[in-house]
Amino acid sequence: PKISVPVGIIWGDKDESTPVSDAYFLKEKIKNSNLKVVKGVGHRFHLTDSEKFSQEFSEQVLWVLNK
Repeated sequence: PKISVPVGIIWGDKDESTPVSDAYFLKEKIKNSNLKVVKGVGHRFHLTDSEKFSQEFSEQVLWVLNK
């Protein structure tokens, strides 16, 4: 299946569950995507640093809305 809508991807560079290389793979395969690798956070940083996650999520939503 092809993804035809804009996709925002947020990834922590300290993710031990899913390697950051997977994020770059997704970015490469999903043509209309935007990748933000967040420094110093892991897989579940929406729980450990909700403020930082909210900021990154908001930026991705704005990117999608402007596509």
